[in-house]
Amino acid sequence: MKKTIDIETLVAPSRALRHDQRTRRIRFRVGVPEEARVTDTAKSVRGAGLRAARSEHPDRGESKEPLMRISPPLALGSTMDRGDLVRGLLRGLCRVAPGLAAMAAEQLFVTVFRHKRPKREEAWAKGAAAISIPSPHGEIAAWVWGTGPKTVLLVHGWAGRGLQLGALVAPLVAAGHRVVAYDGPAHGASPGRRTNLFKLTEGLVAVADAVGPLSGVIAHSLGTTAVLLAASRHDFDPGRFVAISPVARTTTMTRHFGRMTGFSPVVLEKMRVRLERSLGFCWDEIEPLRLASTLYTESLVVHDRDDCELPASEGQALASTLPAAGWLLTAGHGHLRILRDPVVVAAATDFIIRRSPLISAAPIPDTAAASAA
Repeated sequence: MKKTIDIETLVAPSRALRHDQRTRRIRFRVGVPEEARVTDTAKSVRGAGLRAARSEHPDRGESKEPLMRISPPLALGSTMDRGDLVRGLLRGLCRVAPGLAAMAAEQLFVTVFRHKRPKREEAWAKGAAAISIPSPHGEIAAWVWGTGPKTVLLVHGWAGRGLQLGALVAPLVAAGHRVVAYDGPAHGASPGRRTNLFKLTEGLVAVADAVGPLSGVIAHSLGTTAVLLAASRHDFDPGRFVAISPVARTTTMTRHFGRMTGFSPVVLEKMRVRLERSLGFCWDEIEPLRLASTLYTESLVVHDRDDCELPASEGQALASTLPAAGWLLTAGHGHLRILRDPVVVAAATDFIIRRSPLISAAPIPDTAAASAA
């Protein structure tokens, strides 16, 4: 019996790669439904492929984990265990059919791959009041802590969840603030499968209109870009703004997406052109550094020198561009653990409640720059 690996390309009409175990040839098959998913490793990969996976990860055996985990455009904090096979297939597709590869990349770039919520986030959620907020792109799941007169909004990044910033809740509530976290369109507990930066931004504005006015916003990763875009296009006032592990350049987004998926630079450029046409925008218009230059609210930028998803130079560039920004460089926490670091939590809290002054943006030490490279 022939075995099939279905890779979600979400192209209409969809095309999937088929791996014939008997001939070990790769060929195209047309008409795979859009809802096709990457099948379980134990069911879809036998023979040489499974033996290779076992030899690489002998402790996992016939794991029921998916063959590949992707969270484009920024697979921040995620893993791609045993994804080398799929990346290899996509690299082959880039060589033999770059146009088709660009179509697949375009759809994957706006597709959200959710990840299981850990126990610590479940505990944070139990202490909150769960609410639903209407938006132009469906209902948005949100959580509210505290009843203070001032409201602080927590904004997650791509493929993230509002509860990822839950470590910030207790100190802010203790300082007399009401705290609101939410899952953007097609993220976390909010419905949907695909979204983009513009929908995330409109979701952010909808939440802010429902719970505001805001005394501060703490955003992570791509969420910082949504804040900048909202301030530029929607007259959004974040109050004091804390940007944790931000992205400063759109090319950084697409390069990281390429590293995670295996799409070539040529295909990534074709993908960028396709996205401009389909969404009706220009990449230069949403360049974070350009947006940051006009945000005059007091801001604090925090980045970790050991961030493997977005280099610390991104945060440094944003801090240097924001007209009134402080800068905090940490080490040893990466892209996600930084959200739970006590030093970062304390610094962000103090900044929001106006106990800490602005710090001039100092350059990243050479060691951090080398690490980021």
